[in-house]
Amino acid sequence: GIEKTLGSWDVQFEKLVAYQQEYGDCLVPSRWENDKQLSSWVDHQRNLKKKSKLDADKVKRLDQIGFVWDVRRQAWETQFHKLIAYKQEHGDCFVPQLGKDKELGVWVNNQRATKKKGSLDAKKIERLNELGFAWEPFEEAWEAQFQKLAAYKKEHGDCLVPKSWEDKQLALWVGTQRSKKTKGDLNADRVKRLDELGFVWNIDQHDWEAQFRKLLAYQQEYGDCLVPSRWEN
Repeated sequence: GIEKTLGSWDVQFEKLVAYQQEYGDCLVPSRWENDKQLSSWVDHQRNLKKKSKLDADKVKRLDQIGFVWDVRRQAWETQFHKLIAYKQEHGDCFVPQLGKDKELGVWVNNQRATKKKGSLDAKKIERLNELGFAWEPFEEAWEAQFQKLAAYKKEHGDCLVPKSWEDKQLALWVGTQRSKKTKGDLNADRVKRLDELGFVWNIDQHDWEAQFRKLLAYQQEYGDCLVPSRWEN
């Protein structure tokens, strides 16, 4: 039977201990090229435990070296902890799929897709919510930038974020809203919210109006529009 094929339990256990010491875990890959017998033995222990056919002492010995009984659950936990680290570094959970950690980006997208299908465990949803997970990344990213623009308006009195602004992400976003509005691609509700904030859609027109108002003020003060060249005021 399979037990004979896999050889002595203790021999395989010692090989697993050596694997754990070298790689830091007991997650021997399936059909591992370096030792297919060990990877088959690891899978067999999981199957035996699932069927409650694995001796309690053996379960205890495997537990002591950090054996993973539920690989899928372990994989989820690993990615979740990587997401915690990402949030600490970047301040959000908007992991790009083509970023430095593609595996995490794909996993994040899978959580959204699984939740949409209604097959994501409620406890996992709760844990992701507590972390501030972005279920609708485009909606939430827009909202985050809008709030930053509102804060800019409060501090500076307008929505004219310069292209060279220290928050490059916000400066780029502002430009994107203008180009989307020009193309007719900006949602009417978003246009309304930006209008209410005093957003400037046409910079050239705004600059012309601003200079014209300055000229009117000059005319009222000096009685003409003959502004001297290189006028310091």
